[in-house]
Amino acid sequence: EDHRAICQCPPGYNPNPLPDIECTKIDQCEPNPCHPTAICERGPSDGYSCKCPLNQVGDPISTGCRAEGNCPNGDSDCPEQSACKNNRCVNPCEKACGANAICMVKNRQPVCSCPPKFQHANSFDEKSPCVRMVMACASDVDCGGEICSNGQCQVACRNTDDCTTGEKCIQNKCQTPCVG
Repeated sequence: EDHRAICQCPPGYNPNPLPDIECTKIDQCEPNPCHPTAICERGPSDGYSCKCPLNQVGDPISTGCRAEGNCPNGDSDCPEQSACKNNRCVNPCEKACGANAICMVKNRQPVCSCPPKFQHANSFDEKSPCVRMVMACASDVDCGGEICSNGQCQVACRNTDDCTTGEKCIQNKCQTPCVG
């Protein structure tokens, strides 16, 4: 009506400070839409993304980021095969089972078992070392790949490296030496 031009900023821009002087692109990261512990990264055109800093994990929008391996919320912060101990995600199998044992994680707890032809040294303690079972034999055929010596199946060896933990290669047979 009065034939004056009306200036306005296009979508995605704000006046700086007045629309008839200059428009500036809206910074999608101001104010920060991410969790305070996260990083807001501007998109190539419009938009943004929230990311956790390097070596941190978590939800960069709602619950925030934390150092990888930390578990302030307990086991739920850890991978399925881990457990939260002293606010850190740890492998429950680490140092949980005795020598020669096999450890598997079940419900975030270590479960120790012995490989075939082995048994726990203490049958009442599943975390005790696994020792070779003493199997009676009449000949090598009874031993399934091992040798029959003095009526017992034994593993043949060239040196102690061929034997399991706690055994020594004595007279070319893996044996548990007497301690004493």
